[in-house]
Amino acid sequence: MLSMKRSGLVAFVAAFGFSAAADRPETWYHFIGGNVSTNGIAADLRALKEAGIGGVQLFHGQFGGGLWPGVTEQIPCLSAKWNDVLSFLGGECARLGLSLKVQNCPGWAMSGGPWIAPSNAMREVVMANWNFKPGEPVKGKMWPAYNAAETWRDYRDICVLAFPTPAGEADGEVKPVRVDGDIYDFGRSVTLRSIVVPPPSTLNHAWSYEPDVHLRLAALGENGTESVVLDVEMPRGTWQESRDVTFALDERTAVRWRFTVAHRHEMKNFSVRFSAAPRLDNWEGLAGWTLRDLTPPRVIGRSAGTCLEPKRIYDITARMNADGVVDWTPPEPGAWTVARFGHVNTGAKNGPAPEEATGWECDKLARRGAEAHFPGYVGRLATGPLKGKVKGMVIDSWECARQTWTEEMEHEFRVRRGYALRPWLPALFGFVIGDDEATERMLRDWRRTLSEMTTENYFGRMAELAHEAGLMVQFETAFGDVIPGDMLEYWKYADEPMCEFWSVETPGLCGDIDFKPTTPCVSAAHLYGKRRVTCEAFTGYTLTWNERLRDLKARANQFFARGVTHLVFHTCTHQPQPNPVPPGTSLGAWIGTPFIRTQTWWHAMPNFTDYLTRCGTVLEKGVPVVDVLWYLGDDYAHRPSEKTPFPEGWKYDFCNADALLNRLEVRNGRWCTPEGVSYSVLWVPLANVWREDTATKIAAAERAGGKVVRTADQGALLEALGEPDVRDGGRVDWYHRRDAVRDYYFVTPKARANFRGILDFRATGKVSVYSPQTGERRAVSNVDVKGGRTQVQIEIANGDGMVVIFDRVENAESSMREIAVVGDSVAGRELVSTWRLHFSPGWDAPNIFETERLCAWKDLPLTDAARAYSGTVVYTTRFPYERGETGKRVTLDLGRVESVAHVKMNARNLGVLYAEPYRVDVTESLRTGENELEIAISDTWFNRVVYDKRRPENERRTWTLYGPCGNEPFVASGLLGPVRLTEKNK
Repeated sequence: MLSMKRSGLVAFVAAFGFSAAADRPETWYHFIGGNVSTNGIAADLRALKEAGIGGVQLFHGQFGGGLWPGVTEQIPCLSAKWNDVLSFLGGECARLGLSLKVQNCPGWAMSGGPWIAPSNAMREVVMANWNFKPGEPVKGKMWPAYNAAETWRDYRDICVLAFPTPAGEADGEVKPVRVDGDIYDFGRSVTLRSIVVPPPSTLNHAWSYEPDVHLRLAALGENGTESVVLDVEMPRGTWQESRDVTFALDERTAVRWRFTVAHRHEMKNFSVRFSAAPRLDNWEGLAGWTLRDLTPPRVIGRSAGTCLEPKRIYDITARMNADGVVDWTPPEPGAWTVARFGHVNTGAKNGPAPEEATGWECDKLARRGAEAHFPGYVGRLATGPLKGKVKGMVIDSWECARQTWTEEMEHEFRVRRGYALRPWLPALFGFVIGDDEATERMLRDWRRTLSEMTTENYFGRMAELAHEAGLMVQFETAFGDVIPGDMLEYWKYADEPMCEFWSVETPGLCGDIDFKPTTPCVSAAHLYGKRRVTCEAFTGYTLTWNERLRDLKARANQFFARGVTHLVFHTCTHQPQPNPVPPGTSLGAWIGTPFIRTQTWWHAMPNFTDYLTRCGTVLEKGVPVVDVLWYLGDDYAHRPSEKTPFPEGWKYDFCNADALLNRLEVRNGRWCTPEGVSYSVLWVPLANVWREDTATKIAAAERAGGKVVRTADQGALLEALGEPDVRDGGRVDWYHRRDAVRDYYFVTPKARANFRGILDFRATGKVSVYSPQTGERRAVSNVDVKGGRTQVQIEIANGDGMVVIFDRVENAESSMREIAVVGDSVAGRELVSTWRLHFSPGWDAPNIFETERLCAWKDLPLTDAARAYSGTVVYTTRFPYERGETGKRVTLDLGRVESVAHVKMNARNLGVLYAEPYRVDVTESLRTGENELEIAISDTWFNRVVYDKRRPENERRTWTLYGPCGNEPFVASGLLGPVRLTEKNK
């Protein structure tokens, strides 16, 4: 194993001083089912430490939880033996200097277990309603809205309300008798007031955040004329929703209707239900049942009698007996509706967790939910097997749908909003009370109440309990990702706000930046004074065992340039055997990148983690430099798309009401936080909803000199901004930090290609560039300073990151090793030689194979088994060299490498190369005359796993829970070259 204390790393530590553990990447560490052993834990943790990982975050899942090869005993989660295993884990982490945190429950979603009773589980409000015709007595059994056989639902009543039946309500759904293309014929005149269609996630899960579905409905006259009653875009949804979408219609009556659906993406499971019942437009989103786009509001043409009158809604709860029988005399004649409201256990459970550790999700709206859950798991561990050993608690991303009720809800709503909730309960199910505007206003209060209660009573209380136990806390995304609410405020309770990115950018899937947003988390960290933006990194639905570190590096750079500062790998699965059958376990399905000790490229991990640590340390220096504070408005709706166009050259943070009111003040014309983050302008592109307190604060700030731009027009915003921070022609991604003496710009190529060109920065001072890959800093002389800006010519390899540094203070103290800029190449020659390839024994390949042509292993004239070789092949060759004039540096360029190279020249170790540029300085190791070159090439397990999938199970040499199919073609592995020696002037 290569030592992590290479010269570049030592130079970096001297300059920036990162902690050996706290600033290094961490990893999720998954136990899968009962496949757990102390010997395996010891081997895992030792390998993680040697790989340069600073800590583990323990999860216990169930995917693939059957008995694995070589495992003879299953250890049940929460058992006495399991406690002993955890105690060993904690002791090993302490001995090795690895931090230990734990997910707050078994599984990863979200906060539950067998200790949660149905009465203390997540609950939702339900409604059952009956329509009574004019002259009928309002009397009879009113069955509650739940399946009586599901006793675990724990149904409890709230109230019974009665109101005059709205026009069309009793007719309900109306069905066409014929459908001819896009013409729906009902055979009689029908009045339509609403339609219902499936949610975006059902139509196309991959594009739930970008559905691009257009709906149009028109009533057809006898002469074929069309009267359009609906012409809308499907609102954005989320990846985790099940509620349909209701569209209110401009009321019309016709026999035949034309309904068309236009869509850009593939669409499945589409259906439409037509209804005479009046409903609020998009009521499922407005009532907070799911996260949906809510703007712009639509003005609906409604006839008399379709809306409930507040004064004619009667609370008749006292008129229902213990058997659910209602007997009530209405105060006036006509048709009446009786609605019985109750609340039930939602049925959400923590998962995917072992059966013995699975139970109800805790109540997220009441403090007692957190108070029941925390001691059931994290508290039990912190005072038991992990006492004094566990350092933190993690709450993974919200994946347990929406909670809408708790026992204290009516009291909380009245205290927080100042009026009674009960008369408005029908609005939670789409009824319009008063008019659309009044109902939407009440539902805005409802969403705000749900947001506040979840933020304070779940996230806030869980953080309090963790802190009382001496633990730091990390929260992942919730509001604005899956549920509506303030998408920033809850992170103020986290010590480290945490977001997520996936290993491969997959538009329209979970690798899409709109599926897993980073901007809300980064913004919250800046506004609430958090130094670190932690990120679950390299998750994915594309597990192939063909993951390469160079690709992961390039992906990480994209998110460093979005403000992320610290990575937690997804994932390291526990290998219970000290010497498992390779490649070993994945998470149990297709999810995640396997950061495990059996990986072929594991020896390159120290280089990879050094790079990530150096990047993160720079990105946590000083404060972020962000120009625009984007105010989200006072509604509780969907977040802006991560793909929203924004002027090149500037960065923005989101701003919420809580930070505006409590964390920001105007100083010297800038919007400032107590920690020194400042913004030049507050941008208010969405001003349709205002609270009095926020409007007052903004007006006062303007009077104090704060700049506010109230328009969606980005041109007006540009006029207020002045000079951009970076002019790059859209060719690079970047992020800017600043401390007392320096500006730091992290820069990475936007496209997967080498970058060479001029970048124009809004900064001045002595310029140098720092390579996180090598840990070296070099002075830059080819700069041009004009008008407070500096143009710098730099070169960045494909997938690499660079830090451009401006020392604003002359002679600012720095112990970074500076090297001069090297000149252009003056000579280069390809090494044409005989290469000896040394294969590892036991994998159906020759011990040695000689060739004069470099090519992929799959293209060698060998057997199928040999061409499927995975692992490491050592290339050796000899070549002559005549040293020319002195004062030149000589570089060995390996050309194309698939995908990790460990280079030695004349027995001198020159290090590991896992990403472009595959070049290394060989000046000091070359000698005149014959030279010996050794290059150990390691690639992924992909080819061998594919080959083994083609063979009978008893003939396979590899094993994993999930991997590629046997019908996939082999990929190129090995040293493909050309290999060149290049001389450069100093």
